[in-house]
Formats: sequence, C-alpha cells, structure tokens
Amino acid sequence: MDGDLLFSTEGEREEARQAILDLTGLDIAKGHASDGSRNTTYVISESVRPSVIRVSPASVKDAKTIRGELMFVDYLREHLRTVCNPVPFDNSLVNPITVGGKQYFVVVSRKANGISPDGDDFNRERVFELYGAKLGELHVACRTAAEEGFRFLRPDWLDAPGFNFTMDDVCENIPADVMEIMIRIRDKVAELPRTPETFGMIHGDMSPINTFLDWDDVWLFDFDDSCHHYFMYDNACFLIQAQTAAQQAGATFDPVKAFVKGYMSKDQALPMECWSKDYMERFFHLRIASGLWLMQQSRTAKGIASAKAYGPHVTQALRSFEV
Repeated sequence: MDGDLLFSTEGEREEARQAILDLTGLDIAKGHASDGSRNTTYVISESVRPSVIRVSPASVKDAKTIRGELMFVDYLREHLRTVCNPVPFDNSLVNPITVGGKQYFVVVSRKANGISPDGDDFNRERVFELYGAKLGELHVACRTAAEEGFRFLRPDWLDAPGFNFTMDDVCENIPADVMEIMIRIRDKVAELPRTPETFGMIHGDMSPINTFLDWDDVWLFDFDDSCHHYFMYDNACFLIQAQTAAQQAGATFDPVKAFVKGYMSKDQALPMECWSKDYMERFFHLRIASGLWLMQQSRTAKGIASAKAYGPHVTQALRSFEV
C-alpha cells in the first residue's frame, strides 16, 4: 500500500486491509493509495475487477450523506457513459468498517478508463473542447433530472462544507481580513439569480485530477462534493487549473474559447451572458476561496501538508482581489 494513508500506524493499515479484504475480496495492498483531504482511495488496476476503493472517516460524513452522493452518480451513469458506477457488497453500496476503534465507510466503484491528464495534454486545443463538451453533457443531464422531478439528497451549496465559511472552527486558521474577503466573494455569487438554465446539481470539484482522458473522451469521478449550485462553478473549477497548465506548456490558443466551443455544442447550454468576464470572475474567486477553506479542513497527512505549503499563497491571492 504505497502513498500517504489515512491510517497512521502499520497496525491500523493491516487492520483496514483485512477488513476491506473480508468485505470485498479486494486487497488494497495490491493497489495504489492516494490521499485526498478527507478520504483515502486505493486504485486496483491489475485485476479482473479494476476498482477504486474509497475509505472515509465516519467523523467526516455519515452514511446518509454518502448514499445521497451515490444516488446522484447512479442517475448520471444512465445518462453519461463515462461515469463509473458504484458496486454493492453485502447488498449495500456503503459499508462500515472499524479500524483502531474508529468507524469508516467503504465505497467501491468500477475504475474509469484512460489516464489522468498531465500538463502537456492541456497544450492541445482539442482537449479543452472535449472537456467543455463533457461538462455541457453533465449539466444537461442535471437539468433533465430536475425536469423529471429527481431530488437528490445533496446540500445546497451555501450549506455545503466548502462554502459555509463560518462552520466549525476552521475559521480560526484563516486571518480575519481574508475571511471577510471570502464571505464577500460568496455573497456576491449568492446574489445571482437561480434559474433552471444556470443552477442545478453539479460535480462540485471538477479539477482535472478528478478526470481521466481516454482517447477522445473524458471520464468523470469523485462526486464527493456534489451539491446544488450554479453550473458555472464546475466550469471555473476546471478552467482555473487547466488554463494554468496550458500557459505553462506554452499554449498558443485561447483555452477558454476552446472550452466554451465544446460546452456550447450541447443542447440547453448556458446562456451567453454567463460567459461574461464579470460572471465568470465571481466563480473563479469563489473556487479559490473555497479551496482555502477546504485546505484548512484537511484530515489526512497529504491534505495537511498541502495546506501548509499552499495556504499562504492562496491567502495572498485572495487579498489581491477587488471584491
């Protein structure tokens, strides 16, 4: 089990390994471990059942919350070919295990096809068109769900952990002047009208690292932060990182223009006014503010290290915004 792990001792790692093996028949020792800020995932590729096993502390989110996420994923799987479906064990998609006297929840999903994109991939205009088209397809499916009367058990974005900036004691780690900026950024977005064309269920963490490229298609996973939000937030999440990667790779095209071309190729695309500089900028700022908040909520070794390394830079960026 390589990589940073949620479990701090070798004894806990072995206890987790045995509990997951007993439950699923899959050995996480044969997989690649990767920490997020609140979960650890194990990717098992060399198997007749290529799988992704996600382990989440019960102290971070309860079973009902996870089931709401999986309900959304299951709906999307019927509308987007490139969303991986969760796999039940013991007739349940969410299974508890106990490690070191603490409870965790285990979710197993089929592994996506393709590989994680790197910086050079974003030096191609076609890649931005592909991602634009995939996010357009995702948001059309979400609008269709609303029209069909589906009500997923996911929070409104203002109540979600990544945006409720005064929740818990995380604000103690954020300077007061920066917190004021974050709240102004959030409130400026909340002023925007909610319409069926602009607001609905979203992925919530549409970073390129939560995708795989597979020839001329894009696979989506990690719907951990899905919520009811403005569709533009997903687009901003992707573009912030992908634009930076394109610039570092020396791209000579306009990444946003290429992305919009792909996105607007889908039916029921966002109204053109949503692509204005002011509208988009609100969501770029919100993504950065939410990123700082989530860094300070980190529960894993990797997440805590990232917060220490990048937190000061994000804080500085927020202070430079005119909000």
